[in-house]
Amino acid sequence: MMYTRAELKERAKQTMDRQYWRMMIVSIVFFILVGKTTSWDPSILLDFKQLMTTIFLINEFIVILIAFITTIAIFTFRFLISNPILVGVYAYHIQATKQQANFSMIGYAFKNNYLNIVKIMALRDIKTLLWSILFIIPGIIKQYEYAMVPYLLAENSTISKEEAFHETKQMMTGEKLNLFILELSFIGWYLLCAITCGIGLLFLMPYLLSTYTHFYLSLKHKSLSDWV
Repeated sequence: MMYTRAELKERAKQTMDRQYWRMMIVSIVFFILVGKTTSWDPSILLDFKQLMTTIFLINEFIVILIAFITTIAIFTFRFLISNPILVGVYAYHIQATKQQANFSMIGYAFKNNYLNIVKIMALRDIKTLLWSILFIIPGIIKQYEYAMVPYLLAENSTISKEEAFHETKQMMTGEKLNLFILELSFIGWYLLCAITCGIGLLFLMPYLLSTYTHFYLSLKHKSLSDWV
């Protein structure tokens, strides 16, 4: 491992020192439109299970129809809006590690091979969902394995689905547990946010996103070094 959690967090703080307020605004947009901060995001699985529970337990056509339409709307919003915004936020944070990032980067996916980004991100979600339906633990493992897909798209919107899934698999080999532990290291911050009624998120969100970005860049550097 070419990095330590302390080093990643220190790099994140240095990035935040240069442009905290901009990063905070981007994080607010991220939280409203994407609403997750960790690699393991079970929401898509929970939505599916809630729909199934509704269908089997409530034998009312109108309720089933509403549940179906609601689920379709959730998936549509996720695939067409939320996922592209996620890629854009990651593109912003990658740029922020090198220079003063531009707010327009949030819309990166909508201006750069939008359909390719939608397709690959949707495929990532569907694969994770299918694995999670079969077995919860493999689903979680796959979620971590695919964690670098949005970062790869944020740097190369023309990447093919084969390349994206191959590269994320290579990058995350031996790193899934490290990412899980990195996420756990923020538990204290989450508790502080709860105590402050969520006010602490104004600092935590940029901190999290910047730290995970530096994690990706460390893996990228490691992968490049392996080829040398």
